[in-house]
Order: sequence, then structure tokens, then C-alpha cells
Amino acid sequence: MSAGWTRRVRGECLPAKPLAMNNGTTKKCLPGLGARVKSLRTSQGLSLQVAATRGGTTPQTLVQLERHDLATTRTLNCVAKALGVSVDDLTGRKGRE
Repeated sequence: MSAGWTRRVRGECLPAKPLAMNNGTTKKCLPGLGARVKSLRTSQGLSLQVAATRGGTTPQTLVQLERHDLATTRTLNCVAKALGVSVDDLTGRKGRE
């Protein structure tokens, strides 16, 4: 699963190791994730604040995800919960084998 992950450098996602965070988690970049999340959020009429509150995260985290395609596993779970979809739907992995 991690082979498809990339990180963002100068505005582009490039193949690389996940970004280690100070709290022991890693942020991973999945191209297209931010656009899918923003599309789902706006189609449901949700503001960043409302979506963040529903999912148990912060608006700043959602902005980072939508702009830079960066998210931790926890963030993916929070956003999926807020939008009422699966993590596979968010990542575009649904139906892939």
C-alpha cells in the first residue's frame, strides 16, 4: 500500500519516504486527494469549520490536506467520518486490486 504514496516538494508530489512528524506519525501525500476531499465537502455544502468539527480535526488540517494532498492516517479517518465516506473513497482506491 505504501508504494503508491509520495511527498510534495515545491508544489509537486514526488516518490519519496513519508514525512515524519514530531508526534511520531507520518504525513503522506496522495495526488488528487485534496481535490476529492474539497469536491465532496463543497458538494455537501460544508465549510472547512463544519467538516473539521464533524470529523474531530482542525480547519487548518483540512486546508493542508486540500491544498497539498498531505494527511496522516488519523486525518484520513477523521475526514472520511465527516464526509460520510470510506477512506478508500477518499484515496481513490475503491475497486482497485
